[in-house]
Amino acid sequence: MIHARNTRSSTPAAVTLVFAMAALAGCDDGSDLDQDVGASPDGGSMVAAATWHQDVAPIVMRRCATCHVDGGVAPFPLDSFETVSRMAPVALNAIESGRMPPWMPEDDCRDYLDSRAMSADEIAVFRAWVEADAPEGDPATAASIELPEVPTIEPTHVATPMAAFTPDDSQADDYRCLILDTQFEELSFLTASRPVPDATAIVHHVLVYALSPDQLDAALAADAESETEGYPCFGSPLPQSTGDVAGLGGGGLPRQVGGWVPGAQPNVLPADHAIPIVPGSRLVMQVHYNFGAAGAEPDATTFEMVLTDQPPRFEAIERPVLVRNLTIPAGEAEAVNRATFTHRGSEPLTITSAGPHMHALGKRLRSTVVRADGSEECMVDIRDWRYEWQQTFGFEPDAWLTLEPGDTITLECVFDNSAANQPFVDGQQIEPRDVGWGEGTLDEMCMNYMTFSRPYAPPTPPQEGCPDGMADCMAGCMADRSTADCVLACAEGPQCGLCVLQQAPSCGGARCAGSLLALRDAPCLQNCFMETVTLGGEPTACFREKCPEAYASAIDCLGDVLDAGDCDAPVADACGLALPGR
Repeated sequence: MIHARNTRSSTPAAVTLVFAMAALAGCDDGSDLDQDVGASPDGGSMVAAATWHQDVAPIVMRRCATCHVDGGVAPFPLDSFETVSRMAPVALNAIESGRMPPWMPEDDCRDYLDSRAMSADEIAVFRAWVEADAPEGDPATAASIELPEVPTIEPTHVATPMAAFTPDDSQADDYRCLILDTQFEELSFLTASRPVPDATAIVHHVLVYALSPDQLDAALAADAESETEGYPCFGSPLPQSTGDVAGLGGGGLPRQVGGWVPGAQPNVLPADHAIPIVPGSRLVMQVHYNFGAAGAEPDATTFEMVLTDQPPRFEAIERPVLVRNLTIPAGEAEAVNRATFTHRGSEPLTITSAGPHMHALGKRLRSTVVRADGSEECMVDIRDWRYEWQQTFGFEPDAWLTLEPGDTITLECVFDNSAANQPFVDGQQIEPRDVGWGEGTLDEMCMNYMTFSRPYAPPTPPQEGCPDGMADCMAGCMADRSTADCVLACAEGPQCGLCVLQQAPSCGGARCAGSLLALRDAPCLQNCFMETVTLGGEPTACFREKCPEAYASAIDCLGDVLDAGDCDAPVADACGLALPGR
């Protein structure tokens, strides 16, 4: 989602996709503190006479106390001299090891909105205080603690679950999707939002999606089959049976419209921006419950929205790049999976945030932009992946990333599938096994969700097959005798091209079935369709680059079949694409 600073504070807009379920969580941020820090003889740093009231309290209150308070999501409070001094050595170890506060991207990649990482000066202050046996200082001369003002929104609508849900606390975490009571009858535009947790001691993150009408039936069916409210979900709000991405396009991706983590502020989009929600959509809320601080209790978290019927100048839309064909062998501690995606459209694209995503075996993730001239710009670089800390990382508004035609996005994920890194199931650590793509907790993913800012255009009905008005393009294909490759280039949009390829084996006979099926099942084909869905353009140039042999073989055979007219009826019926001149 697009991130923007609230005009009344230096805190970020709502940070999405965070699962900050850690023992010592720094869930808010603030400006760096000016401290008396100097160089020590051994090259380190030293702070003179650091005390709680004068030096440490302002750091802790901004970095830790938004989660570590009584009734908060963290398992114990860190909001007073007494509580922090008792935990001081443990806290210092967590801070210096990089486990706390939770912030995964490397600082040398790029600048993000409101990093939660503690500065070197803040760490030096805290270290000096601990090494001096945590002196309290004089309360009478305590430093002022200027916590950011919490912004508010005036919701026009509030969506609620159909009933309260009591999660299962027999396990450490419970992930649940709850269908909310709001259904959109008209085209609506979301300009601000805020999930409001009900059972605050156990709600660890909230993600809200608008499922389009073609996605909703599966969610409703999963809800109906469940004995309790909602249905289990982990990597996606879609039930596992609908998680295949081979045919992404149209409304195939769930649209995230809001999110909450401890310390997050309402998500207010930049001026002139909104998230369109198409008629017939329904809101589904994914809630992560964690029981480190409290046991299960009924929860009825709500979702506040500011909605309007006035179209914006720009829309915020999320689209991923992903490595669909993962290879993660059993026992492999360094399984590298990588893919590239080229912007083959004609207009620049504006990227405002990056939201990397893997599951429990994830180890490292890096995504970059390689310019047409060979230069490289880092988008996100995570060298110590933690599933429970993931989030969307917003870029500063004056540093949004522009993707020019010809630029390429790289995505690399590294997985640790060694015996020591296996998850526990029913109290037992499982044995390593080959792992591939999937929605389940024991499957894996390699994705980078990017938020794009683009001029708003009214939505058009989903196109089942191929668009109208392609007769002239087809006539040119027939005249040039380059039918197959030309037909796919004429077939605007990835769904149309995929439809033609899917129908071709049924009319090509035994002569073409092998080459066409080989192309259809090739990993590069799915990569090309994903590239087209996310970045635009037509997929044939990607096919020629990434699937040269399989594509050439299939096109040669398919060209003869199309020229003979054998595919006219199947393609016309299934894809709405009649070849002219027959």
